[in-house]
Amino acid sequence: MWFFLVLSLPLALTHAVYSWFPSVETESTKRALIRGLVSSFPIWFLSRFLGSLLPSMAGSPLFAFNEWFDRILPYSLLPLLAYAFFWRLDEKMEGDRLQRKLTAFYAACLGPFGFAEMTRNELSPDLYSLVLLPIILLVIATSMPALFRLWQGAWTSRRVVIGIAFSVGGLVLGLSRWLLLARYWYVAIAIIAVAAALAWLRARPGLLMRPSAKVTLA
Repeated sequence: MWFFLVLSLPLALTHAVYSWFPSVETESTKRALIRGLVSSFPIWFLSRFLGSLLPSMAGSPLFAFNEWFDRILPYSLLPLLAYAFFWRLDEKMEGDRLQRKLTAFYAACLGPFGFAEMTRNELSPDLYSLVLLPIILLVIATSMPALFRLWQGAWTSRRVVIGIAFSVGGLVLGLSRWLLLARYWYVAIAIIAVAAALAWLRARPGLLMRPSAKVTLA
């Protein structure tokens, strides 16, 4: 029952590393994976603490703020802060290596969360926890590195636009859980499907593009 939630992100990461990531980046990717996995534990507990700060608004569309503050916001930003603890965010890399390295780090951070969410939701398995939540984790792991790379190269005014788009997009994702509770499951599925498609279209060029063989590993 929990197969997709627990294994979807680790299996997707394994496929990406062995099928898409150039072999010249193997050592750099391994370091990112190990440090991301180590970071997952403090990120999980800090996320649970942050989620407990906002009173539950179940039964109202404002419940989107609960999901945003409980999962989407911390799962999106805390891995980036953890990455900054190990490496400089402005480190110079050839081509799209930073995006691939950051994607590996995000996936390692969020990979164990499937099992953790299983224990958290074991009394109420539903469409959201079994299917939509693992897709949301995949969306975050693939879109945030690409979004950060876009933000990194943008002017100040454009960075504000990117920040607003990130906040609005996160709230829309959070709204999907309330839509399921309100029995608008088809709208929730459409939102997640569109988010997954946009995340893949944005991340795909950086994940699949091969850099030149002469690369200095960071």
